[in-house]
Amino acid sequence: MRVRAVQVFSRWMYDAGIPFNAVNYDSFPAMVEALGQFGPGMKPSSYHEVRVTCLKKEVGHTHELLRYGCSLMAD
Repeated sequence: MRVRAVQVFSRWMYDAGIPFNAVNYDSFPAMVEALGQFGPGMKPSSYHEVRVTCLKKEVGHTHELLRYGCSLMAD
C-alpha cells in the first residue's frame, strides 16, 4: 500500500511541477501523517479552499508569530 501511495504522490509532484526538494521541508512529514490519519475517502482540497481559506489562516498564523517577536528567515 505504501509503494502505491508514494508512486501516486510522486506522479502528482511530476505533473504539478513540484520541486523534488519539497519532500525535505520540515512540514512534509506532518502533511503525510495528517493525510494518512484521515484515511480513505478524503475529498481533495478545492482551489478556493487552498488559495483563500487556508491562505488566510496561514497569514493570520504568521501575524501571530510576528506579534511575539518571531523572526522569519530565508536564503
